[in-house]
Amino acid sequence: METINKPQALPTQSRDDTSQKYSHRTLGLARRLASVLLIVVVFTTAFGAASWRLDKAPDIFSDEIVYTRVSLRTAVEGALVWDSGKTFVVHPPLYFMLAGAFYGLTGDPSTPMYAPGDIFAEVYHMRLFNTILAGLTAVILFWLGKRLRGGWLGILLAGLFILDPFGLRINRRAMLETLAAFFALGGMALLLAGQENEPRAIPRAIWAGLLMGAALLAKELTFTAPLVVVVFGMWEIARWFRYVSKANIQTLLSPFVSVGIAVLTYSIYPIWMLTTGGWERFASVKILSLQRLFGLVQLSGWNRPGLSLFEMLQQRLTDYGSTYLILALGGAATLWIFLFGKEQRAGRLLAAWGLMLYPFYAFVALFGSGNDQFFYFLLMPAIVLFGYALFVPLGDSHQWLKSLLRASRVRVAARLIAALVLIAVLSYNITRWWTAYGVGIDNGYYQLAEYVKANLPENEPINASGDSIKFHYFFPDYLTTVASTPEEAQKSGVQYFALAPKDVQGRYGRITPELASWIAANGELLFTTHGNSYGEIDLYRIGAATPPARPLSSVEAMPFIPAQGGAVDGLVVGLLLWLGSAGGLASWLWRSARLEQKPQPSGEVKQSTEMITTMRPVKRGS
Repeated sequence: METINKPQALPTQSRDDTSQKYSHRTLGLARRLASVLLIVVVFTTAFGAASWRLDKAPDIFSDEIVYTRVSLRTAVEGALVWDSGKTFVVHPPLYFMLAGAFYGLTGDPSTPMYAPGDIFAEVYHMRLFNTILAGLTAVILFWLGKRLRGGWLGILLAGLFILDPFGLRINRRAMLETLAAFFALGGMALLLAGQENEPRAIPRAIWAGLLMGAALLAKELTFTAPLVVVVFGMWEIARWFRYVSKANIQTLLSPFVSVGIAVLTYSIYPIWMLTTGGWERFASVKILSLQRLFGLVQLSGWNRPGLSLFEMLQQRLTDYGSTYLILALGGAATLWIFLFGKEQRAGRLLAAWGLMLYPFYAFVALFGSGNDQFFYFLLMPAIVLFGYALFVPLGDSHQWLKSLLRASRVRVAARLIAALVLIAVLSYNITRWWTAYGVGIDNGYYQLAEYVKANLPENEPINASGDSIKFHYFFPDYLTTVASTPEEAQKSGVQYFALAPKDVQGRYGRITPELASWIAANGELLFTTHGNSYGEIDLYRIGAATPPARPLSSVEAMPFIPAQGGAVDGLVVGLLLWLGSAGGLASWLWRSARLEQKPQPSGEVKQSTEMITTMRPVKRGS
């Protein structure tokens, strides 16, 4: 009897394999959703902390008026000009172009261009632009921490930044530093996220260079970021010559590619000034800025004549105590990473970051023009350095330190100290935020402007306390005088005096201690308020309520003149063309490198990654 062989079924995956793949896919999707949710939470928390009650605190700052008005003029007239009609060259153009675009999309279209308008409403609205940037900065810190050592480090870095009192002071104002630091941090984060032997090192470097170039176009003080990258690149080449390294040529060249792209990006700005006839003024202003930075000309800063650096630090410690602690811990973390974390590429770049920035800002504070806002550029590196040092991976050459840290008593003590420091910092920051911004009122100049509008006759002269520019906008229906001594005040015939003792102490404006004492001794106090930003703000009247009409000397009037230059059309076209070409090249190189990578089983990928992160270089000749 013939046996009929039945066709056998094709081999199929078992039900366990199918369910395992399904569970892996589900787990991966859940992790991605959790990451997206965390990013949304980080952004929302940072944006909320920075944007809550912007019209109540902090008080308006003179630079905010200047930057807001330049942004508005840039948006409406298409020219980078101040209200005098002249090209604004004190700072690069990127902030004013982006902030102006933001106001053009979201602001009041009836804002007058050739009149002061409601400067408080204008500045309060422009502050929203910075709060959005603060949220994005927190997201970068979270992403960077997650890339370096995992989600907990990302949460720590973002948490330290979101409620830092000094960071909030900058982010809640319409200042340049938030945008400039956002781009600089983004560029450094891309470089820190790179690997030892990465096939996409060059496209990553191009994107990082574009971001650092954008930072330079927002504020030139961010030149420290490309400088750090140059030093790091030289360090990497020195290691390559000393050791037999597996690093490819892309990895070695990538720091210099980043710096080259950053310099080329910034160069569009001086080329624009040269082609529009503003080179001479541009060059003179930039030379003066360098002289001020290095202390050759003292017009501002903590160490200008008549100020005590020690007293200034004491006052700042009251408001920003946790910030100073983080800055100090960042300095200590720099040394820790330099000593024990150099075996990883990210550790070397972080060590170079700290070793370059801390001496530079110490010099600026002691000898240069170290204005408060400068140190915002040190705050975020300090946060990253401190957080990374807590998670720094120790190499095989530090077995003795590993053994010491594995000891139960040492481990418990270290964790306890770190936990206490973090609890103290976060508790202080939360309390400080609540008292300063959650319930606090710090809009003394707005209150003063409302009082003057309701109680003083129009065109009545008011003597400025501090920078006279802000008084032109605070009191658009009144004249402004700038008498600095009792003799000048009596000669001018002015009766109403705004007085903020902080202006006198900080030597802001022309007012002298002699005039302040004379006002307090002879004047009738009409209005007073107190806030965190300026302390006490007073309005005095000296003399009769309705004096006889007489000519006034030293009366300043604010001109509002149409743009006389600084058209940004060519600048915008140049920047877009450069961004398109450089960004397109980076994208093409990125895709090409991705296609060249051969797919590997997950186990091999994991193994090769571990080899890259733990590999110790071997000395030549050994």
